[in-house]
Amino acid sequence: MSEQEFFSTVWDNLVKIITSAVLSLVISLTILFTFIPDLPTILRFGIIILNVAILLVPFLWAPRGYMLEKNTIIVKRIIGDLEIIVSNEPKIWKWTWWGGRLWASGGLYGYFGIFVFKGIGTVRVYATNRNNLVLVENVKNTKYLVSPDNIDRFMDLLNRSLVT
Repeated sequence: MSEQEFFSTVWDNLVKIITSAVLSLVISLTILFTFIPDLPTILRFGIIILNVAILLVPFLWAPRGYMLEKNTIIVKRIIGDLEIIVSNEPKIWKWTWWGGRLWASGGLYGYFGIFVFKGIGTVRVYATNRNNLVLVENVKNTKYLVSPDNIDRFMDLLNRSLVT
């Protein structure tokens, strides 16, 4: 394996639909409230700020890709990268609807935050595609789900780095 290898993220259809719908709704509401004639300026400004925050905050935290460096996965995000030092063999994991979000985005720009799923319990998710999930665990037994674009190569390189 080279020093580092980059894996991009690909949005699944649900992320595309949810992101498009939320963008359309928030932009439409912002335009609508901007043109209400008797709306106080402070309220108009507050609505615009709130709508920008609804779109911007999740965008900053969403995964943009993954860098694999030996046994460390670096989740690339605008707000700052997150390092996951993998201690156990990674596993392919299938998304299940038997669970829920504790503190997370469930489709706007991806799936990221803290989720609870039947079978694995509490897990930190940094994914954009429910069909390409890799379950990893760090040295503190914290579970993570990531969704690299080339899952086979990702698993192969990560497994090799754990053996050496």
